[in-house]
Amino acid sequence: MIFSNRAHKALVLLFFLCSQLSSFDKTNFDSFSPSSGTSVSTKNSVPCSRALRVTIVIDVYRAFTTSAYVLDCSPATYVLTTKSSVISRMITDLENPLLIGKAEIGASQRYDIPNSPTRVLEKKIKDRNIFHRTAAGAKGVLSAKKSDIILAAGFINAKATVEYVKTLSNPIVTIMPMGHQGTTPSLEDDSCAEYIKSLFLDEPFNIDILQLRQGPGKYFFGKDQLQYPSEDFYRCHEFDCFDFAIKAEVYDDFAVLLPVQADPQVRLSEVRSVTIQQINPEFQVPSNEGY
Repeated sequence: MIFSNRAHKALVLLFFLCSQLSSFDKTNFDSFSPSSGTSVSTKNSVPCSRALRVTIVIDVYRAFTTSAYVLDCSPATYVLTTKSSVISRMITDLENPLLIGKAEIGASQRYDIPNSPTRVLEKKIKDRNIFHRTAAGAKGVLSAKKSDIILAAGFINAKATVEYVKTLSNPIVTIMPMGHQGTTPSLEDDSCAEYIKSLFLDEPFNIDILQLRQGPGKYFFGKDQLQYPSEDFYRCHEFDCFDFAIKAEVYDDFAVLLPVQADPQVRLSEVRSVTIQQINPEFQVPSNEGY
């Protein structure tokens, strides 16, 4: 069988990912499919009569805003993690992967671009293997692995996320605004959590963009425009500019992110409950992390 260059690269990555999972049958790479195999975030055996535990993890500045821009460009594979060591082992023998983020304290891995949607638009993403290291957002995704479904969200895809959840059977929704560094509540993530909740409940929502700009958004109007371009502030607040939700399939110390959309043939239904859960004080995130 002859594979195209793109297919060959994808298979190389799949075999590597499979090697990270001790229970994986290496002779059958199809079992790595995000909707099956050893993924812990999708429970296909959940009976329709039981409520689905859905966790929506929010990281507005900037992890999941960046994620939406990446997925909109059709990468071959998109991996999210909290550790540079995970990326270092996964990119071995891969040709031209794109690394997004920055190294944590004590790590030596070099990254191609910062955690920035603006910088993503400056790179070729289509058909490339993307590896994204971030702290708060990735930590939230990995910590939610006992959920039946994990979704990553920001203002940019809030409506699409809610519409996707409403097509699920009997969902119980927990919204997790991760805050700054995953340890301190932040205005942008709390506001986004309230916005998503308002969409579920069909309630009005107001936001003070000026307050955000003068508060946590001030990062984007400083001198370091390489790391924190001012365009990122506006991109992070483009309400519902993407028509897909972001689903996370968790594999031990990393997750694979995928775009998903509500099935137009499925009737939208009400959710059983919607709860905003503040960040877990036990999260340990390196203190030098910025947005």
